[in-house]
Amino acid sequence: MIITNIWSKKVSSKEIAKERLQVILVYDRAKIEPKMIESLKEDLIKAVSKYLTFEPDNMRIELSQEDNKSILRIDIPLKE
Repeated sequence: MIITNIWSKKVSSKEIAKERLQVILVYDRAKIEPKMIESLKEDLIKAVSKYLTFEPDNMRIELSQEDNKSILRIDIPLKE
C-alpha cells in the first residue's frame, strides 16, 4: 500500500481510496475471498518454514491485475 511517495509527500485520501478499490476489484474478478488468501498465507508459512528461516510477519501476499490476468505475488524476506 502506498503511504508516501518518493519525495515523502503524503498521498491524498483520494489516491488511497482508489488503490483500495482496485485491490477489492482484483480480488472480486479473480473470485478469491480475503479469507482464502489468509489460509494460503498460513499454509505457505508452514511449508516454507520447513526449509528456510524467515519472519512470517514480513511475508506479503499481493493479488494484482495486469493485461487482463490476475497475478499473485508472494514476498518472503529470508533471514541470513
